Amino acid sequence: MPLISDDGQTLVLVGAGAAMKPGDQDVLWIYKKQGNSGRLVRALALSDVWTPGEIESEAVESDMGETPMWYTGGSLGFSADDRVLVYHSRWNNNVNINLADGSIAFEPK
Repeated sequence: MPLISDDGQTLVLVGAGAAMKPGDQDVLWIYKKQGNSGRLVRALALSDVWTPGEIESEAVESDMGETPMWYTGGSLGFSADDRVLVYHSRWNNNVNINLADGSIAFEPK
């Protein structure tokens, strides 16, 4: 599933795979426009956007069905300045992903 920033400079591909343990599969790919093409900024694994407790949670299987998509119950959106992708998880955690370098900051609840 593609997400394109309002300024057209960033493409984020969202993997539509099921949430699986141990969380090491890639789920997000960030690309930045560079001339007439793009460059991969970073591929993010599930363990980059879920805490260890969330990955180990039995809630993944029990409350979302047998093979939920990893982002089910959460949301993804760009910040107003298109510099950050904000992932809000089903556990009400916010993860801010810097689109320039792919660095991650978890926001406290």
